[in-house]
Amino acid sequence: MRDLGATDPGRARIASELPEAVQRELGRFVDSRIIREGPTGTYYLHEESASAVFRIQVLKAVVFWIVVIIIPVAILQLSNMRPTP
Repeated sequence: MRDLGATDPGRARIASELPEAVQRELGRFVDSRIIREGPTGTYYLHEESASAVFRIQVLKAVVFWIVVIIIPVAILQLSNMRPTP
């Protein structure tokens, strides 16, 4: 959508001009407000919503990898603890 320049209502594009992947999921993107409807059947990318979604996806990935690394390390540390005499 950015490549097409459809990033504001004045530069919105009709559905058939949108990338094929966007056309397939257009309803979902409109429902989530990432893509907004412009004048008379045109659509554009709402940059602020798209940026927020991207940030959330990055945050989820970082949290996932932290959990994947920290939990096994914690288990190993706890399993190696020996009581002191």
